[in-house]
Amino acid sequence: MAEERIDSPTDWGFYEDHPIFIVHRRGRMTSLESEFSPGYSTLQRPRKGDVWTVPAECRYAARAVGSRVEYCEIHLPPGKSPAGLAPRAGINDPFLAQAVERLNELLGRSDDLSGLLRESIVETIGLHLQDRAGSMRDLPRDHDSAMFARLAEYLRDTVEARHTVKEMAQFTGLAPSTFLRRFKLYFGTTPYRWLLDERLARARQLLASSQLPVTAIALDTGFSSSSHFTERFSSEIGLTPTAFRRRERGARLAEPPLDPTPESP
Repeated sequence: MAEERIDSPTDWGFYEDHPIFIVHRRGRMTSLESEFSPGYSTLQRPRKGDVWTVPAECRYAARAVGSRVEYCEIHLPPGKSPAGLAPRAGINDPFLAQAVERLNELLGRSDDLSGLLRESIVETIGLHLQDRAGSMRDLPRDHDSAMFARLAEYLRDTVEARHTVKEMAQFTGLAPSTFLRRFKLYFGTTPYRWLLDERLARARQLLASSQLPVTAIALDTGFSSSSHFTERFSSEIGLTPTAFRRRERGARLAEPPLDPTPESP
């Protein structure tokens, strides 16, 4: 169990030889940028009971801003690691959330019955996570991975264009229902959420590094209007585009200058 204040941007990172499950217990985040080493990233913010899954030997990095958050890290030993895990973000798991809260209630107790109950809950959590992983073992094959990598490149190159599930399915040669299922297995999210995250990531980059007006950035990143862009950006990032640009520029100005290169004697 852990708690942390994140009033200013806070960086988190994991890279282990075993899987890690991060359960959000309580607290509000105004923004959370998550990136997993296979190329999956998301701006999804957690609700109570949401789980982030970091597979073994997967590099995970995140930047969070908010107030005070409480979460639980569950580390499974390699010998009990479920096979076929893929990165996941924001999957709500009421059972796991309740088990974590019950476990937290028992942490301060030293009697033998509480100890037995703790061990039982820990074992049940392990079995539950293995069962969840077993239900998601229909992972994309190697050629599917290459196909979805090409799709991701195509969507990033045309992020300003209008896209549909039918178009994406045709790009991959899959039926729409099959495409949706395998897309979520590969990326860990839906096409809507993936494309929204990509558009917001591009918008953040342009706001921070260009002089383009907000209206131009909205259209360049695929939003139908400046007002729609401002609404979605504010909802997901916790700041208006103008306020975000002001914050990023202020952060760069506050950075100390690099030490000058010493002159040769």
